[in-house]
Amino acid sequence: KQLKQWERWTSEIIPLLIPTYIELQCQTHSLRDEAATNLEMRKCECCQSTQKLSIWVYRFSKFKQIELWASECTKASVQLVHSGLFPCSPIFPTLAVDIRVLDFIWRFFLQIVPNYTAWCGTATDFLATQGYYL
Repeated sequence: KQLKQWERWTSEIIPLLIPTYIELQCQTHSLRDEAATNLEMRKCECCQSTQKLSIWVYRFSKFKQIELWASECTKASVQLVHSGLFPCSPIFPTLAVDIRVLDFIWRFFLQIVPNYTAWCGTATDFLATQGYYL
């Protein structure tokens, strides 16, 4: 199951998300601005396999539940990335994390050392990418 999911991520979902992610980078000034929520609120009439999803969203400032319609022509993963969120699974996610949170965590692990300077370095680096300087 894990191998099949990995294959789907690498061969289908990630290549599909790259143009959407690049567009998100442009619209949010390299993630400095929060992305507008852009989710499909209506059922797609042209697709047979349309499903309403309930997804928990984790952002820096809140943790809330959202609903969206996913289908072949409006994939959940594309809708979520367009809204600045990364899905936890390729097809029918139940959790999505703000891409800025993931960026912060990525920067944290680049800076990590066995003391508090990792936190300070990560916070300084992340805030600098958001346009703030300490």
